[in-house]
Amino acid sequence: MGTVRRNSGICWHAPRRATDKAGEPYIGLSTPRGDRFGNGRAVRNLFETYLRRQAKRLSVASKKLTRAQLRMLSVKDVPEAAGGPVND
Repeated sequence: MGTVRRNSGICWHAPRRATDKAGEPYIGLSTPRGDRFGNGRAVRNLFETYLRRQAKRLSVASKKLTRAQLRMLSVKDVPEAAGGPVND
């Protein structure tokens, strides 16, 4: 969850509820190499899932979107943690 929160605000923003939910699937991504070894590809793929879901949500907007709306990651953009990430 720390990585998700640290990167929030650089290119996108998310409410606390969304960052908490976004961090859940990252739990358990450690490998047999230990907790200090990161699985960068899995993290990138998961984050790209969030961005695809955001793009789908924004593509059906009926009004012109503001810069803030384009940068906002919503809870709706984060797949349910149970059962792993949703493949869109």
